[in-house]
Amino acid sequence: MNQHLSRRAFLKRALFGFLSLIPLTAGYSYGIEPRWLEVSEKFIRLPRLASAFEGMRVVVFGDLHVGFHMNEDDVSHVVTKVNSLKPDLLLFTGDLVDDKQDVLFPILPHLQKLHAPLGKFAVLGNHDYQGDLVTPNFEHIGFHVLRNRHHLIRKGQDTLVIAGVEDMLMGKPSLNQAIEGAPDTCTLLLSHCPDFASNIVSNQVDLQISGHSHGGQIRLPFLGAMITPPGGRIYTDGFYSLEKTNVYVNRGIGTTILPFRFHCRPQISILHLSRT
Repeated sequence: MNQHLSRRAFLKRALFGFLSLIPLTAGYSYGIEPRWLEVSEKFIRLPRLASAFEGMRVVVFGDLHVGFHMNEDDVSHVVTKVNSLKPDLLLFTGDLVDDKQDVLFPILPHLQKLHAPLGKFAVLGNHDYQGDLVTPNFEHIGFHVLRNRHHLIRKGQDTLVIAGVEDMLMGKPSLNQAIEGAPDTCTLLLSHCPDFASNIVSNQVDLQISGHSHGGQIRLPFLGAMITPPGGRIYTDGFYSLEKTNVYVNRGIGTTILPFRFHCRPQISILHLSRT
């Protein structure tokens, strides 16, 4: 009888302990982790990289989703952090806004303070297509918005190609159009959706850089990302070395649908590029 009671008492205490963790976990996932910004560094070897760009610091950020639990003060904090990383090249992976585009206007003066000597580049995310304000306003503050087109960065006699495609879900991405007329040299591709990498043919792109997946936003130990969006289900987080190209997926900064992050901190990435 005593053994039976002790077992019941143990189970009751275990259940109570488990249930008590739920509000704590929810509070952490809502109030702490979404604001606990992580800076991740990755060293990536690209054999075709010209010597003039050896050691280049590429800072990647995206998925702000301004308007959904992301406000002007949050953006100002992100801008200060990005500038402190001293990027040579700055890449934005899309989804500047979450829904309404008029939330752009208060944050533009902050984004205009971003500085990178080799340029600032962006693609649109699926949320950025719900109006026609993102592209012109991004370009007004000095970003090159790459919609199936490319830009050449030159240092002396050396060239680096920065290309970008439309979003897979809301646009009509065309890599062939994006790199048409580009020289046969090291090429970085911006694609909001990481799974676009499946469309790449060998030698077209040396490194694709993406966002969109949020790393799953909610990740459980041993199980990984619980939910990933269309276009971000094959490549969800971090670096992938593929037969035809390389892919890097940034987890993004904001949230969407649910304002939670768990075991999946918001992220700014520094990519150190080298030839060897």
